[in-house]
Amino acid sequence: IYNRITDTFELIRNGYIKDLRCFKNELFFIMTDKLVKLSEEQKFTEFSISKINSFEVTDEGIWYNAGNNGLQMLNSSTQYFHNRVINLIKEIDNNLWIAFRNGDLFRIDSSENISKIHTMNRHNVMDIEQINGKIFLATDGNGILLLDEDGTLIGHWKKEQNKSSKIPSNSIYNISKGLNGTIWISTYGA
Repeated sequence: IYNRITDTFELIRNGYIKDLRCFKNELFFIMTDKLVKLSEEQKFTEFSISKINSFEVTDEGIWYNAGNNGLQMLNSSTQYFHNRVINLIKEIDNNLWIAFRNGDLFRIDSSENISKIHTMNRHNVMDIEQINGKIFLATDGNGILLLDEDGTLIGHWKKEQNKSSKIPSNSIYNISKGLNGTIWISTYGA
């Protein structure tokens, strides 16, 4: 964890951390078979979840996927997409965006209506970010897909062999909005 006062990074927990998120001044992260919450008071709470591979913290609660158990809410019987492995869960504007390893993408709105988003993508979605009202999908092998707020495909940036391209690789792992409208991407093989 970064300490702004000493300008250093401090070890808070030994072990492999797969993913982490901040939500309302609390830090959540996945370790082997558990989700850990670090409160503002520096207190740890552990949730034992076998085979957890993705999660998202919302005002409703903690959504997660473990193994092929689909989308579940912690401490609730709410469950969607049973028997499917989810790669990514992301909340954008009170909608849950759910990405599967085969490229399938769904959105669950606040009324629990489920919509399939048609992108013609068959590659793993690695990240979903909203930037300037548009939805950016980072894929592992299909570049960046750009959607409008309704989920309609409006753009696709892909590196093609022997052609000049806006992106250095088709394996995009993260997208982030920087200062002054800059969009940062992390890639593999570029």
